[in-house]
Amino acid sequence: MKGNIQQRGPRTWRLRYDAPSPEGRKQVSETVHGNKRDAQRALRLKYPDLRYTSGKNLHLTLKFLGDISTERQGQVKERLQAVRGAPFAIRLADAGCFSPSIAWLALQGADGLQQQVDAALAPLFSPERRFMGHVTIARAKRMPAQFRRDLEALELPASTAEATSFSLQESRLDYLGPQYE
Repeated sequence: MKGNIQQRGPRTWRLRYDAPSPEGRKQVSETVHGNKRDAQRALRLKYPDLRYTSGKNLHLTLKFLGDISTERQGQVKERLQAVRGAPFAIRLADAGCFSPSIAWLALQGADGLQQQVDAALAPLFSPERRFMGHVTIARAKRMPAQFRRDLEALELPASTAEATSFSLQESRLDYLGPQYE
């Protein structure tokens, strides 16, 4: 618990991509965050009541692990030591919604790393059935039908960034939405 924020949901763990160098973080930020910001700006005027994702919470989840014990965390960390991949290019693809409540920007390029992660964690977790790299840009209890059409009509520039590593992150759900540590 941080400050006066009370935890409303369970702790969960996920694997997120990362760019460890300042130059890499800047490139990812300009590519993904900049386009997220542009997409949000285009939508926020017409749909001010949606909960838009802040830049600090923007991430690509490679695998959602759920609420896991300290012992399982250790097993996950040990198995992930074997996952070694070359840096990969993340490409911005298109925009859309997961019904009924999540708006996203699709990212391509992380499938190979995600498959390596699944293979390393196979004894502990079921493999992903349908991995689709994306960043969540907004949430709502229910997305308006016109919002979906407006989102899918957004013109996103062709842009790429290099991701060079991934990390195990904890998330907690509170009244502000998910908080990542």
